[in-house]
Amino acid sequence: MDEAVEQVQGDQRALSGVPGRWREDRVRNGLLVVRDDRKVGGLLNCTLGGSETYALLCGLEFPWGPKPFGEVVAGPLIRSSGQVSDGSALEGSFVGVYFSAHWCPPCRSLSRVLVESYRTVKEAGQKFEIVFVSADRSEESFTQYFSEMPWVAVPSQSEGRRSLLNRLYGIQGIPTLILLDTEGKVITRQGRVEVLNDLECRAFPWHPRPVLELNESNAVQLNEGPCLVLFVDAEEEGS
Repeated sequence: MDEAVEQVQGDQRALSGVPGRWREDRVRNGLLVVRDDRKVGGLLNCTLGGSETYALLCGLEFPWGPKPFGEVVAGPLIRSSGQVSDGSALEGSFVGVYFSAHWCPPCRSLSRVLVESYRTVKEAGQKFEIVFVSADRSEESFTQYFSEMPWVAVPSQSEGRRSLLNRLYGIQGIPTLILLDTEGKVITRQGRVEVLNDLECRAFPWHPRPVLELNESNAVQLNEGPCLVLFVDAEEEGS
């Protein structure tokens, strides 16, 4: 049996502070299943390992379900000028959560375009902010890269918040730009594609369209949910 599972089973004190309406349902195959008795069949799953195991054993962040963006991003946000604000400054704005790094060439290319898009949207009077979530490997790299950006960032020292944001949106590669509405709900996970295909930002905030002409840049959306692909014969010239 997995060592972490044995530890959880053997240390009931880890859940001693859990409200009575919750209970540990079972530990099986390295997975802790927690049942919400307020909902019929309501389950929250927590894979054991790393920081999740620590949180579980200490009873932290119970019941370990996904947190809203506003709660995860709460804390200091900085600008390259040195100005400091916090997550409350994002309230009422469309938000782009930008996962990127200086060592990544496609990231640097997108950043140059994104800076112009950001300025275009702001000049049009839209309430829009971008939060840079760095994957840089050093403070120096972060500082150098962030100096080119006019928006806010999660400080590089806030590793826990950066990790939570990556987990919240299931980030598996960079660059990734997630667009959120004014309530913190996801508009699109394909902000990169939208920005590159709409340089004048006419379709901002880039709500998903019901019909798209499939091309190389937007084909990734086929992996995000049910899709219908219609193949048609190309029209002949002059017809």
